[in-house]
Amino acid sequence: MQSLIVVLVEFVNIEIILTSLNPVDIVYNFIALAIIAEFDDFVYSSLRNESMKKLIEKEITEKVLVIRHTTSKKCKDDELSTVMGEDGEFRPLKVTFKSRDGWNKCMYIFYKIMRTFYVSVYFYFMPFTTIMLTCIIPIMSTFETN
Repeated sequence: MQSLIVVLVEFVNIEIILTSLNPVDIVYNFIALAIIAEFDDFVYSSLRNESMKKLIEKEITEKVLVIRHTTSKKCKDDELSTVMGEDGEFRPLKVTFKSRDGWNKCMYIFYKIMRTFYVSVYFYFMPFTTIMLTCIIPIMSTFETN
């Protein structure tokens, strides 16, 4: 549910930026959306005696959020994790493509395709296209009326 909300917020952000009439409005809307996105950090920093705040402090998260498996290229193939396998030995820390089962391989390929789309199209191409369209559409509309 959380990821659905994040995706919907991103689509609203794009829609607001796309409906801007000139490049200055794009910058204003982008800055306003960035401030709204950081609003939760402002609320968090203003809390003083909240018991739940201690759960996300560094000394707690270092103990709780231990990396047990990874696909990182920085991880060596022979490193072992802190998780015991069914045979009583420590499992490898790095998850390789060949160690995955069939469905997991399909989902990993799907993840890589979606990540490529996000990085190339959504993250780089969409902002450039938005700025170009807000400049080109008014020019094209003036040619149509003449």
